[in-house]
Amino acid sequence: MAKRDVSNLSLDRLGAREREIMGSLFAQQEATVAEVLSSLESPPSYSAVRGMLALLEQKGYVRHRRDGLSHARIPTATTM
Repeated sequence: MAKRDVSNLSLDRLGAREREIMGSLFAQQEATVAEVLSSLESPPSYSAVRGMLALLEQKGYVRHRRDGLSHARIPTATTM
């Protein structure tokens, strides 16, 4: 799979909840859905966070690696 060019990604293009999730990932450097969920101030459902992380991965802001039965999400950018 070809590497995606992340140089033109702007966090300004994201919604408030997406930016909050990205902030959690930057703070933790990598996190599972459950870890992101527990770090949010007024979290939506588990499936909503999982869906947003999948969408952020499709947009190129996040990548994942397998971590046992779950996936650890990692931000592709280096700063918030």
